[in-house]
Amino acid sequence: MADVTTTPPTSVPQASAAPKPEQKPAYKPSIANFADNKETVEKTLAWVRDFIGLFENQSQRTRAEDDRNIADQMWRASKTRAASNADRSDNVDDTRSNVSSPGYNEAIRVITAGERAVILGNEEDLPVIYEPLPMADEYSREEGDRIATDQNALLGWSFTKDDTWSKIAKTLLYVNKDA
Repeated sequence: MADVTTTPPTSVPQASAAPKPEQKPAYKPSIANFADNKETVEKTLAWVRDFIGLFENQSQRTRAEDDRNIADQMWRASKTRAASNADRSDNVDDTRSNVSSPGYNEAIRVITAGERAVILGNEEDLPVIYEPLPMADEYSREEGDRIATDQNALLGWSFTKDDTWSKIAKTLLYVNKDA
């Protein structure tokens, strides 16, 4: 008996059945192709090579980890060393900071508070708002206002439901502490 191979049936679409491409809206700019500019390509390649070199250099990672450990020690500002040695036990590892001043902790908190005031403002207002595109061809000005209002309501609800303000504040604090 001869081997019979079968192929699954396939459907080849006809070009006439494909949808026609839509016109690009007037408010969307054309995309520039910078790959044709030799000078731009050379600058981009140099920039990418520099950053790849940073990631390939593992000794930099060790230095960054050491910096984070030092920042963590300064963050946990403890009592003076004399006071901490008074109750020292040989059975317990002392993980308290060697820094006797809470200056680092205070400085990071002040910087973070300033950034929170600028980035988040008060927590009653959203840090960003949607606005309708003024020259949109797809919808009228009234429809744009309605869409923007709906998007702002959704953003406000999600910020409140997810407690995004506190998450941004925590992120700012830890970025400042470990940077």
